[in-house]
Amino acid sequence: MIKDRPIEGGNYAKRTSWNELFFSPYEMCVLTVINFELSVSGILEELIHLFEKSKMKQTLIDILIYLFENYIEEDIELEADGERLKSELRSAGFESTQVSKAFDWLQDLAESESGSAYNIGANPSSIRVYSVEEQRKMDTDCRGFLHFLEQAGILSGTSRELVIDRIFALETDDIDLSQLKWIILMVLLNQPDQSEEFLWMEDLVMDGTSGNLH
Repeated sequence: MIKDRPIEGGNYAKRTSWNELFFSPYEMCVLTVINFELSVSGILEELIHLFEKSKMKQTLIDILIYLFENYIEEDIELEADGERLKSELRSAGFESTQVSKAFDWLQDLAESESGSAYNIGANPSSIRVYSVEEQRKMDTDCRGFLHFLEQAGILSGTSRELVIDRIFALETDDIDLSQLKWIILMVLLNQPDQSEEFLWMEDLVMDGTSGNLH
């Protein structure tokens, strides 16, 4: 039963909260401090959780970009240097399974480039029609950029199809324009006969230049 407590003038007033019933003002202050510390602790735990989650969400494109940025100037052979590079990537914090998938992606690119599956005759007046699934993967900006590069002579019909094939091999729902530029750069790197186009694209990606053709 809740008892009344005396106040000035001899009147009685009921305690209006359970905290006032069981705790003194000093104890209330202590509880406030504890609640604050618990809140801070909860925030820190949530930040740690988000950090760990972000590490787990490393995608293939993250690893591929890291490889390109850090090893582009080296004469890399996937078979000869693969194990060393994989070890360095794991040491850099990338998950082992994703590292292996990234190397499979690069190997498939090399094999696709040497094959004939994507050999498409040049026809400047043709327009690539994208399927519903391709449109989900690549938004209007991405598709427009591919069309621009093809019209400008940076991408051939064959290299365009290689780009699309590599996009679908990324195991992601969609890509943005920045990621698309990196994929295009990697495809062009694997085509020795397009070294000039590669250099133009490299300037665009690395320096953020407008990429005006001369």
